[in-house]
Amino acid sequence: MSSKTRGVTLIETLFSMFICSLVMLGLANTLSSAGSISRNRQEMDKAIEVFHVFSLLSADASAAIELTSPAPRSAASTLSLRRVNPRLSFEDRVDVSGGGDEMDPYESRECLNVLYQIEDNMLVRASTVPGETTIKERLIGCEELAVSRIGVAGTLLNIELTLSGERVSKKRRIRVCLR
Repeated sequence: MSSKTRGVTLIETLFSMFICSLVMLGLANTLSSAGSISRNRQEMDKAIEVFHVFSLLSADASAAIELTSPAPRSAASTLSLRRVNPRLSFEDRVDVSGGGDEMDPYESRECLNVLYQIEDNMLVRASTVPGETTIKERLIGCEELAVSRIGVAGTLLNIELTLSGERVSKKRRIRVCLR
């Protein structure tokens, strides 16, 4: 009996190596794309946090009845202001029963004192309703807060945050027009 065993030819070997390399390249490309998507998602999350903080800063500064820090045409490392309490409805602020000054829509019990400052490399927003406890919100990792009032009458508020990143610190700025 003669048994004839047939081996693999060179062409078959090259073709199978070509198919394997295509599969490996596709897998490497997929893993690389997954890594970049993860990095982009983290960057977008950080950008959304910064946008939220600047939206909150802008809303508070725009609604300020009184800005206690910084003084006009000066700079400070804190932002302190008094604004109408946004949690109170208009009906709650109108004095129909004569419990306060009917003509004053900004009584102290209807206002909110807000203070932005840096504590332990975090931007902190402390809000206080007179006679109640202070609520502190830790907003974002931040190395420095620089607030200045510029313009002829100090009606433009320049807020600059130095955000701490993994490798580098970045400065972000917003300007808000005061009433």
